[in-house]
Formats: sequence, structure tokens, C-alpha cells
Amino acid sequence: MNLLSLLILPLLMFLLISVPVRAQGVVLSVEPQYNYYGVGENFTVEVRIDNVQNLYAWMVLLTFNSSVLNVLNVSYTPDNIFDGNVTVIVVTPVVDNVAGYVDDGACLLGNVAGVSGSGGLFQVTFAVVGHGESTLKIDTEGILSGGIVSLLLDPSI
Repeated sequence: MNLLSLLILPLLMFLLISVPVRAQGVVLSVEPQYNYYGVGENFTVEVRIDNVQNLYAWMVLLTFNSSVLNVLNVSYTPDNIFDGNVTVIVVTPVVDNVAGYVDDGACLLGNVAGVSGSGGLFQVTFAVVGHGESTLKIDTEGILSGGIVSLLLDPSI
């Protein structure tokens, strides 16, 4: 290893890239999209939904590289898409820091109309635990967790 590599190696920081998911005008995304942090630092991202029509329930599976990141906390965003609705059932988030995923969701209760517009779904605080790169990806294929996928449902389920 040359001298330059030895000087740069301790300063390496990981690159975080999030990949938006689009379906018929609806956009699920992780904000901010690009981050650079060092080992030992913490940061928070927000999973958002934009341009949704008639949303009654949502479930999002967010994947990450667990050798680089670990989840410290999952919470609902201050501008949650369901804010203002009388009854909302929230799911206890499932976090797996070994496999590298967060599974979270919420549902309106009763015979109510779905919500339209844009807003936050949840936010995740991560700790940087290793050098490298991690892409935060919204899983729509059910590769992890026994086939669980990200879902957006209208009142007819």
C-alpha cells in the first residue's frame, strides 16, 4: 500500500444513494438522496410519497447495506401523509440490522376515503458502522423478509 492510500484510508467516508420508485405518477423516495458520512456519525432520512391518489394503506420495505449502516430509530414524519385523519393504525416497525432492512407501514381504519397528495411516511436514523457504500432501496420485488414487498393500497384493498 502506498503512502497516499495510508493517508486517505482513515478519511474514507461512505456514499449513500437512494433510488426513487415510480408507479403511474406516484413517487416513493428517500430524502435526501445523496449523503456522505464517516464511521461513528448518525444521520436521518425520510421516506416520502408524492402524487398519490386515494391512499388507504401503505407498507414500505427499505433495504440497506448492514456492514455500513445500522438502524437506530424509526419514527413517523412530522408531515405524515395520514395526518389529520381520525383513526390511523400504525405498525410497529420491523428492523433487521443483520439482513439490512426496515419494514414499516400504516393504514386508515373504517369506511373512509383514501388520502391524496404528497407527504412523509416515516423517517429512519442510521448509525454509520463501517466504511463503504450503501444504497437505500425501496424493495418492490419481495427479495427480503419472505416475500414482503412495498405496497400502496386504496380503500378497496
